[in-house]
Amino acid sequence: MRDHLIEQVYLGLLTPAAAEKKAADARLPRLTSLPRHGPELTTELAFWTIEMTAAWIKEKSVAAVQRHCYPYYTDMTVWAPVPAFLRRSRAEPTGIENANMAYRQVLKKVHLGQTYLGFGGESKELPELNEFFPNLRGHLAQGDISAVGTPMRPAIDRPKIDKGYWQLAEFEVSFEEGSCLRMGKLPVYRDIHFNAADILRLYPLSSDTKLERSRVRPWKKRIQPKEPYKDKIVKKLQVLFPSGIPDWNPKKVRDWELRQALGSDLTMKWLKENDEGHMVFKVRAFRTAMDRLLDEVLEQEIIWITKFPPSERKSRRHRDS
Repeated sequence: MRDHLIEQVYLGLLTPAAAEKKAADARLPRLTSLPRHGPELTTELAFWTIEMTAAWIKEKSVAAVQRHCYPYYTDMTVWAPVPAFLRRSRAEPTGIENANMAYRQVLKKVHLGQTYLGFGGESKELPELNEFFPNLRGHLAQGDISAVGTPMRPAIDRPKIDKGYWQLAEFEVSFEEGSCLRMGKLPVYRDIHFNAADILRLYPLSSDTKLERSRVRPWKKRIQPKEPYKDKIVKKLQVLFPSGIPDWNPKKVRDWELRQALGSDLTMKWLKENDEGHMVFKVRAFRTAMDRLLDEVLEQEIIWITKFPPSERKSRRHRDS
């Protein structure tokens, strides 16, 4: 019956609202997903990806940022306009205004310059890098916005990116490597994230932009991972999530967020070749390893955080005063 209702909307015989009502009357699950986002920014993500940052700079919209954050968009389905080339191949509308212009679609990850669907099914587009990055780079080079990444050279042992790199290195974003800083042909940092508090200060929506409190498991006061690779993982996570690891559920969401935060280099040990010669990520092994590591370095209690941690630049200014 779900498939039938979706088809009725596609053919213009029902509006999306009418189809949802029929599904509810029949005690079926919703045809599309309930929103996971609200009107406020969440404090759990102290650092944003380049896509989240680009969306905020372009739209100054909370929903736009959340649309590019995995816990908000994963497995979500929305009613969206039917592409023009499909509309031309279908029968004429039946008289229900706009009803035959909608269908169900799962939201996907989007890269810079791509068109995508918003939470309301509307078509949007992330800006190209050259549309917003020159101004952002100026703030980074001056130290007004801080950023972190995975160090790619032995001489660099901390995730925080020195502002001098933004004056000299080349920044690029690719499908294969994500966001990356290079000196010549060699990468200096990968998997770069930008300080959300700094971005909101320099690209504000309004003075009354609100933050929604979030649940996190705080870091233990004394952390001494015995293995070097664990130490690198913990140091990267502590920079990205200063207050603690968000209480993400289900675990597949947590695992995805940790993989995105750590980047390919810190998760490479779970990438193995299968019998067919293809490289596959060992999801279960990664989950088991993260369960053990997080229990080792995090408190069991859940706490609420109500604001972004202050940036290093702001904290230093406060100490100096």
